[in-house]
Amino acid sequence: MGLAIVDPSRAAVEAERWIAEGGGDAARHCAATALLQLGEVERAAEILDALGREALAPADARAALLAQAGQLWLALGRPDRAYAAATLGLAARADDPDLLTDRAIAAASQGRFEEAVDDLSRVVDLRADRAEPLVLRASAWRQLGQKALAEDDLARALALHPANPDALLERGLLRRDQRDLAAARADWEMAIRLSPESAAAELARDHLATLDGR
Repeated sequence: MGLAIVDPSRAAVEAERWIAEGGGDAARHCAATALLQLGEVERAAEILDALGREALAPADARAALLAQAGQLWLALGRPDRAYAAATLGLAARADDPDLLTDRAIAAASQGRFEEAVDDLSRVVDLRADRAEPLVLRASAWRQLGQKALAEDDLARALALHPANPDALLERGLLRRDQRDLAAARADWEMAIRLSPESAAAELARDHLATLDGR
């Protein structure tokens, strides 16, 4: 594992040799780590996914492998595979808030917003001090046309974390949909000021550009 970080090319070769010599699940895990460091994300995801399903390991370890695989599938734009991995992970470790969140993101990416709300509601119950699931659920509520519920979740998220750029981005989208363009602009500009290098800021810039173009 240490070699996979400092010299992933060599680690990948060593891991394949170890697999051939009967290294089993540990060797496959090392191979996946090396491949991930080399940028071969899909091959790494396939190995981790298979390990999570097949490994002779405790349930928590299999859930962790499936969680990592699911996150890679999301990054690769494969929400179907991410959803399946998270579902299997939850079978091994029920009510894990990170797995529930990942599955909700995968469901929402496929337009299955009701399922996303169900999983995120469980996360909100489990982690009442987190803003992220409230912001994600607000986005799902907005997609379902439930504006009041979305507003309530965003108010709760911003009460927990007033400088949360993701909450401000989402509130701006909600206000845009309500035709309050000045308020939407203010939220997006605030998100950019608070966290200029974040993904939320980048999306806020895109929305502002569209607003200005319109």
